[in-house]
Amino acid sequence: MPIPDIRLNNIRIRDVSIPEVPKWMSSDPPVALPIFPPVTTEIGTPIVNIPGCVEAHRDNQENVNLKNEDDKGTMTLCDAGTPSYNPIDYDANKIKLEQEPPPPPAYKAPPKPEPPETNTPAVPKTEAPMPECPSRAQQLKHPVG
Repeated sequence: MPIPDIRLNNIRIRDVSIPEVPKWMSSDPPVALPIFPPVTTEIGTPIVNIPGCVEAHRDNQENVNLKNEDDKGTMTLCDAGTPSYNPIDYDANKIKLEQEPPPPPAYKAPPKPEPPETNTPAVPKTEAPMPECPSRAQQLKHPVG
């Protein structure tokens, strides 16, 4: 089989074109997510921007415990609509039962099943002598004591 002759005359290259990217995909994308990462920490100030809610007092300038002392001025500040809740302070050792637990139900054992009756034939007695252990030959070969 002969090798075909490939020359530049047979190769046809079309014009290279780069399609235009729409403006909304390149320079002005839609804002669906925040531009900045959701967790940022500003070192040097007491503000830490973390998604969630923070309890603070409106007059909290110098007294840190003001939100614990004055409940009426306490407010909860949340950012970006992040849900938040205060979990239950659960400690099993501090629970006081108001009533006695009900007694457990009485246990009634099921009746024992009766074994099926089996008829076994009687074993005939043989008058074979009981073998002596150790035998006389073993005692002579390996005496005890």
